[in-house]
Amino acid sequence: FIPHFFDFSNKISDFDKNHDIGISGHLGFEPYPMRTRIYHYLERWHNNRYNISVLPHPGYSQKSFSHNIVGEKYIQYLSTNWLNITCRGGWRNGMVGKYVEIGKSLSLPIGDVPYSLNKKCKELMVAIDNEDDNSELDYKISSALSNKSELKERIKEYQNECEKSYDFRVLVPEMLSVIRDL
Repeated sequence: FIPHFFDFSNKISDFDKNHDIGISGHLGFEPYPMRTRIYHYLERWHNNRYNISVLPHPGYSQKSFSHNIVGEKYIQYLSTNWLNITCRGGWRNGMVGKYVEIGKSLSLPIGDVPYSLNKKCKELMVAIDNEDDNSELDYKISSALSNKSELKERIKEYQNECEKSYDFRVLVPEMLSVIRDL
């Protein structure tokens, strides 16, 4: 298994934040239950408490994208948010690329934790468990956003961990070594 990997040579390095929380991509309880749960919770109970940015999924065909915020523009979008909601895809427990994209963008993921995510990244992200009730969800979000200087350090550490573990300069040589050893 080779996780998602990215080029971190052009990672975001400036804290130019416009929003507390960003949500992007497809919403639906079947494919992305945690992302959808967090979004609906925030929309219903905290729409005025936090500055939330919403970017819908652009679609799968470049010819019919609903917007052009993809690739590096997407990384720029993520970078405008302190936290970005993501999800491992429910029962699939998959590490979607968004966990690493959020790191490259100098932001912090909030969502459930995929088993294959780097151990230190697991500790740094805002981890939401299926068992967390709304008060626990609220506590984790408000605690993360309450002290921006501490949050900055946490985000920088998350980005560094993502770069050490998921930059293509690290993973491609490892993958080639595995192939050679077959």
